Amino acid sequence: MQHLFFFAFTFVFSYLINGLFVKFSGTLGSKNAKVEGGVRWASTAKPAFGGISFYIVFLASFALYTSFFAEEPVIESFFGVLVASSLGFLIGLADDAYNTRPMLKFLGQVACGVILVLTGNCINVFSSETFNQIITVFWVVGI
Repeated sequence: MQHLFFFAFTFVFSYLINGLFVKFSGTLGSKNAKVEGGVRWASTAKPAFGGISFYIVFLASFALYTSFFAEEPVIESFFGVLVASSLGFLIGLADDAYNTRPMLKFLGQVACGVILVLTGNCINVFSSETFNQIITVFWVVGI
């Protein structure tokens, strides 16, 4: 029952917060595709405000989950997910605001993967821990 409440809360909160940001995205954070020196794949202007709403929903869900379902108040693996996700959010925010270079974004993504590996968050598909760590970093960069 608690998991159902968690799902319902995050679904409703996500719907409300994204609806609010979509309403304001027409006037805030609009990004023109023809930015000098920037690499953009779309031919139309798009709002650059959506990542903030997803991050707010993530933080609310994370706080709710760790408060009610975590076995310990703060465990290392949860902290690693929080730090890696926050770094990924900041990289995306910087990209929206400043058109960061692809190499800087790539290095940030690798750093997110390494943080996850160092805090014990690995994909376990191989018997070798080294291969599991490598596939985890590749997965984070690929996503």
